[in-house]
Amino acid sequence: MTSRRSGTPPYRAAPGAPYRLRRVLEHERATAYADLAVIGGLDTLLRAFASDIGWLGAMPPRNGRDYASLSPGERQIWVEKVLGRLSGEAKEQVVPQRGPVAEQSQPRTRSPVTDRPRSRAKKGKPRPSAPLTLDSPLSEIKGMVRPTIGKLRKLGVETLRDMMFLFPRRHVDYSQAARIVEVEVGQETTVVGHVVRAEQLNIGRSGAARVLISDSTGMLEVMFFGQPYLAGQLKPGTNIAVSGKIGEFRGRAQMESPEHEVLGRGSNSRDLTHAGNLLPVYPSTEGLAQRTVRNAARRALDAGLGLLEDPLPQDLRER
Repeated sequence: MTSRRSGTPPYRAAPGAPYRLRRVLEHERATAYADLAVIGGLDTLLRAFASDIGWLGAMPPRNGRDYASLSPGERQIWVEKVLGRLSGEAKEQVVPQRGPVAEQSQPRTRSPVTDRPRSRAKKGKPRPSAPLTLDSPLSEIKGMVRPTIGKLRKLGVETLRDMMFLFPRRHVDYSQAARIVEVEVGQETTVVGHVVRAEQLNIGRSGAARVLISDSTGMLEVMFFGQPYLAGQLKPGTNIAVSGKIGEFRGRAQMESPEHEVLGRGSNSRDLTHAGNLLPVYPSTEGLAQRTVRNAARRALDAGLGLLEDPLPQDLRER
């Protein structure tokens, strides 16, 4: 297995390599197979363990590719296979130990009250999670919460397959970001900037958050009605993209309850789920926000794309 990454630090496999590998893969599972369990990527560690765990070389990722090039769904399948093999070997190595002192010790008389054998609570062993399939229920997709699952069920969405094939009804094109100085009233657009000020307002039934955004060309006031908590989340200096219709309030440009996404370092409008791109509009039901459906669709696609069979022949795909 060859890694496509360069400049990564070498790892030396110490005694107990199967145990260490199992711990690393369990962490990889907990981070949704994002290849973040090891600095430099999992491929570096796998190469170091190849000599200590002989059978590991016979279990390469799909089609001989390295781990870093796999989709999250393909990574999950491979990780669960290796964890299953490691768990089986660990059980075979557990041998009951009986020391000579224990064999020669004389049984003592138990007191009817003080020496009653203590009832030990049986600790249930965590059940290993089965690999995802297209028929897996939504509850097995990492990040899916019960309230969302219940609302999606009203749309007939109950499995990973259902969620992947819940297609948008239409799209809104927010792909062209505009500078604040260029926005026009009535225009649907995306603005990328940083938060200057955020405050909570006690207006209406649920309150609101008023956020002032700047992109060095001007200031834009954004109102999030019914979401006053955003005033505490959007700290000054936070990079943010907002997408929506430009309105006007007291002679100033303003957006009301736009789609938004907080940007990390190095992010740009092409990386976004909820703002700054071709925004999908999904079928919905009462209490199920579009933002929630888009998050669910993103999780389902990340988890399930590797499970779909491409109808194109392999040689054609390679070309």
